Amino acid sequence: MHTLLRLGGPAGVVLCERLTGHGTRQLLRHGATGILRRATAALHLPWAVTAVAHGGLALDPCLTEPLKSAYAGPVPPGREDASAEALVSALTPREREILALVGDGLPNREIADRLSLSPDTVKDHLRRIYTKLGVETRLHAARVAWHAGVDTARRADLPVPESV
Repeated sequence: MHTLLRLGGPAGVVLCERLTGHGTRQLLRHGATGILRRATAALHLPWAVTAVAHGGLALDPCLTEPLKSAYAGPVPPGREDASAEALVSALTPREREILALVGDGLPNREIADRLSLSPDTVKDHLRRIYTKLGVETRLHAARVAWHAGVDTARRADLPVPESV
C-alpha cells in the first residue's frame, strides 16, 4: 500500500484497523486521499469514493472532531499566547533567533547566510525547534512565534548578504 502511494499511484481510499494521528499523517504524506476504519467502511465507502473521485479528501468521521479541535476549535483568550510563550522560552537564544527569521518568512538558505551558518546547521536547529515546540511544519512554527510575540525588530541591524 505505501509503495503504491509513494509511487504516485491512483487516488484511493485506505482501510485501516485502527486510526492514530501519527498513522493518519503518514498516510496523508504518502498520498492517501481517503482514510477509513475497516469496521465502519461499509457505511462510509460510498461517499468516500465519490469524494476522492472528485478530487476531495475523505476522512473517517472519527478523525473529524480531533482535526476540528486542533485547527478550528475556539481557544480561550490569551491561552494560545501563554502556551506559545512557554514553548518559546524553552528554546536556546540561537533557536529563538532562527524561529524569528522563520516567522519573517525567510528560507533556510537566507537564514544561513544572515547568521553565517551552513544550511545543514539551520536544518538541525529547525528540527530541534519543531520538537521543542511540538510542531511539524514551518508554518506551525511561525504561528507559535507570532503568538509568543517573538521580536523581529531587533534583527533589522543584521547584515544582509550581498548578491553574488
